[in-house]
Amino acid sequence: MDWARGTFDSPRGTIAVEWRADDHEPDITVDAPPASTATAVFPHGEEITAGPGPVHLARLIAR
Repeated sequence: MDWARGTFDSPRGTIAVEWRADDHEPDITVDAPPASTATAVFPHGEEITAGPGPVHLARLIAR
């Protein structure tokens, strides 16, 4: 699988996430509703808290 996209209608608003895998660089876009945050977890274990609002994250993953 090279990409995925999904949404969830939460009590605070719609949560959206999309990721794409290009070579060894995963790109993640997260959109958290107002007064909310999201935590993105990369394959190597790094966690980044983002939001509210849209945030684009990318990391180079070593082999």
